[in-house]
Amino acid sequence: MVVGFSYHFDNYVRKDPVCIWHSIEYRTRLVQYLKDHSFKASARPEHLPDDDFLYLTKAKFLPGGGGFSSLIAEICGGHGGQVFLVNQD
Repeated sequence: MVVGFSYHFDNYVRKDPVCIWHSIEYRTRLVQYLKDHSFKASARPEHLPDDDFLYLTKAKFLPGGGGFSSLIAEICGGHGGQVFLVNQD
């Protein structure tokens, strides 16, 4: 399950529609890439970041590169989830 929220805000103002489009396009391509490589993949419908955070702390989780992802990875194991780390060598 690919999780993300496209409608980010900067100083309580919604970001540029082009930025939102790129975020949606990235998620769509990631899901397709995973499917093309024999994974069962789909995108979770848009939820608020707090809801996604709770959902991911109980998941089998492959962290991305951001701070939100790192925090989830730290908490995930203690809530019955599992974290998969990728060797970056």
